[in-house]
Amino acid sequence: MNLAMNTAAPFTRLNGATEPLEILQKGLALIDGPVALASSFSIEDIVLIDLLQQVDRKVQIFAIDTGRLNEETLEIAETIRLRYDIEIDWYFPEHAAVERLERTKGLFSFRQSLENRQQCCHIRKVDPL
Repeated sequence: MNLAMNTAAPFTRLNGATEPLEILQKGLALIDGPVALASSFSIEDIVLIDLLQQVDRKVQIFAIDTGRLNEETLEIAETIRLRYDIEIDWYFPEHAAVERLERTKGLFSFRQSLENRQQCCHIRKVDPL
């Protein structure tokens, strides 16, 4: 299979757009239905949020509070919320599932094995969605 051919096809519909705002505008125009950006509030996500606010303020922003986010991440999220006057939809893991995991395997079980990491991520990141 020629991966380059298969992945290039959607980009031909962007009609030569090369600037970030233009790419977002044309890309969003191709989508039928609502659009949402999952954000971890990394620098790349902040750039995307800024660009999206210039192009289409209807794009929803959502995040997952795994219960392990550091204070700086939450401060950035709040700064973004206030700066752009937007609602950020937060998703949270089921408290009982997190409590069971931590009581049976400890607070840092995700460091002990791939299986434990996958279990932790599933409880904290997949199930909430």
